[in-house]
Order: sequence, then C-alpha cells, then structure tokens
Amino acid sequence: MSRFEFLEDVVGVNDDGTHCHPYKHTVRKQKGKFSYSFETHNKDFIPASAEELIALIEDGRFDENGKIRMLPPDSTNTKNNGAMRVAFYKGQKLPLTSQQSERSSREAAVQYWWVNHKQTYRSEIEGGYVWSPKANSNGARNQTYLNLTLVRPGDIVFSYAGAEIRAVGVVTAEHQEQPKPEEFGLTGGHWSADGWLVPVEWVVLDMPISPKFHLAAIAPLLPPKNSPLQSNGNGNQSCYLASVSVDLGELVLDLARQASPVSIDRIQELEDCSLEDVQQKAIELDQSISPTEREQLTKARVGQGLFRLRVQSIEKTCRLTGIADARFLVASHIKPWKSGDNNERLDGHNGLMLAPHVDKLFDRGWISFEDNGDVLVEQSAKVVTSSWGLSGVTNVGAFTREQQVFLRYHRAHVFKG
Repeated sequence: MSRFEFLEDVVGVNDDGTHCHPYKHTVRKQKGKFSYSFETHNKDFIPASAEELIALIEDGRFDENGKIRMLPPDSTNTKNNGAMRVAFYKGQKLPLTSQQSERSSREAAVQYWWVNHKQTYRSEIEGGYVWSPKANSNGARNQTYLNLTLVRPGDIVFSYAGAEIRAVGVVTAEHQEQPKPEEFGLTGGHWSADGWLVPVEWVVLDMPISPKFHLAAIAPLLPPKNSPLQSNGNGNQSCYLASVSVDLGELVLDLARQASPVSIDRIQELEDCSLEDVQQKAIELDQSISPTEREQLTKARVGQGLFRLRVQSIEKTCRLTGIADARFLVASHIKPWKSGDNNERLDGHNGLMLAPHVDKLFDRGWISFEDNGDVLVEQSAKVVTSSWGLSGVTNVGAFTREQQVFLRYHRAHVFKG
C-alpha cells in the first residue's frame, strides 16, 4: 500500500510535461498538505491543503500560463514554488468553459501517451484496452503504471511492440480498476492481480513505424524521465505507459499519416467523436444552461431536434443529389458541432440538408463549397464522387451571407483540399 494519498479529482502537468495527481505528504513538518512532485528540489515547497487547492481551481485562479499556484492565500516569499498546470478537475479539461476563451487547437484538447506492450500486444489490441498492475512486484510505486489513472477520453496512445509502432488508439473512457485479464494467461505471472484498465479504440497501421529509423527526429523530443525508448532507440523495458509531449505526439502522427493515411483518417474520426463526448458531458453538467437548451444541444450533435427544424426551414433539398424527401436527408453542420459555440450549434444557417453519403464526404472534409456554390473536391476523393455519380455537379447555387461565414470556416479548417 502506498504511503501517499492522492487527490484524484485533480490532474496536473509539471513543467517537464509529466502528468500527476497532487499527493498528500508531510512537507516541512506540515501534515495533510498537498504537493505535486517527488523531486528533492521541492524540499522547501510550501503546500496548500486540499480545500485551499480546490478553492483556487473552482475560483478560476489561473495565471497567465494557465497554472494554479498550489499555495495557501497568505503565503509569502514563494515566487518560484508551487506552480502546477491543472489539466483536469473532476474529469473536465481546464480551464473550465466558464473561465476560458475559446481554444480550438488540438494541443488544448489532447494528451499523448506511448505504451510498450512487450508480451501483451495481441491481447490488448484485440481486447481494446491497456492494462497494468497498480505497483511493481515488490510493491513499489511505478509512475508508468500510475499513468493509467491520468489518461482521459480523447487522448491518443501509440502502441509499441517488436521495435515498431504498430497501432494508434484513442482512449474511449476513464480508467477502471480491473484484475489481470484472463487472456494474458501465464504472461506476467509475477504481476499483482490488482490493476487498472483503460479502454482504447485501436487502429492498426498499414505500415508500422520504426522509431530507430527516425531516431534523429524522435530522440530530442523524448521525456527526460520515464522515456519509452532508450538513447539507442531500443524500447525501455522498465517503462509501460509514458506521457509524451505534444511535439513528439504530432511527429509520430505525421510519420503514421505518411505511411498509413487511411488509418490516421480513422484515428482523427475517433478523436473527434471522443472530443464531442467530453464536450457533451460538460454541457450536461453546466447548470448555467437551461434543461431545454441542454437537450437541444445534445440533439443537435446528431442533426436532430431544433437544429434540424431550423436547417430545414432554409435548405429544402440536398444540393448535390437534388433529393427533397427529408426522410432520406441528414441535417449536417457546416462548422462542426465540436468547433462551434452553443449558438452556432443551433444556428440553422450553420447547416445543410444532405444525403447520407454526401454528409460523410462533407463532414470529413473530402468536399466543400465556395460561396458562389462551386463544388470543391479533394483530389483523392474524386474517384469516390465519380463512382457515386456526383462528379457531374460542379455548382450547387449560391449560399446566403450567413451561410458563407460558416463555409469559410469549413474551407479553412475542415476541407482537406
């Protein structure tokens, strides 16, 4: 049993990029206070109590770098102490919506992880999860096991086995306490049976990536502690799940995109879905929104409810197929639901009535439209639009000024062309 008590509602990010829970520890003879690092340079750290820390978070006391200083309000001479960036509080990404301006970049929404499967690769990929014991066989704390408690839905995980990154996954749910999976069999016979499981939707790459082949680019971005790779490019056998930086995560994704573009498109789709799940949960918990509006925002995510009625009042047919029977049409957002504010999510001018196959092309950015109605098709999708009999339509008619605002966003941020 660990001698540390963790404040599990709070997940922070240290300056070195490590994810962590604040933990209760006796610091400078102050019992029951919370620190956030096991490093010796924190020996002079002046801590805050759990109540003080939570009050700082809930009051939105973030500095210009998005950090909360984990200090009592009356602390003095502590300029360099206690800075922790709070990534999540009670499962919500921070700063909370009510405390922040709109942030649309992936960096604000996603964390990256690297799992060294070793012997459990097949079981975990086929089972759709990662699993680890809670501690080393001698009972000692292992940060790369504790990392499973820090992973959040929508995060991206790179699967490393046999000296290759073979799959990329999107986390679909919070960690769960689970015994060692039966399918492990005799593997890890010395591991504790008590562990954590994180559900992951895996996509196996068509062409695996060899980190050794790209070591010159990868090595400078590896974390200084708990690195998934050794300096020579071999896997670090003592590391299970490592937190890696946004820079390294984006680099690996770019390498995977070059080698396996179809696989990465699927990852992006899963990631978008997970992000929408997080946003929907935040809407459901936001008491500043009326129950009726919360319901309509949830329905709008899938093109239903008030949003659909408003779109239908403006768009009577699918502009590409000419189908007018609403039973066979989807109310599709122009500026995606995940990217808009609540007003935009319900705005009828932010929608088109589209046949399902056209909705798929538009939603994933394979096609778009100019303000005057000219049809834009990404080069690799032209064979698909031709097979579906859509290539003969080159202009669908001009859009309203209100629609043009949303179409500019779609062309700039969604369209792949």
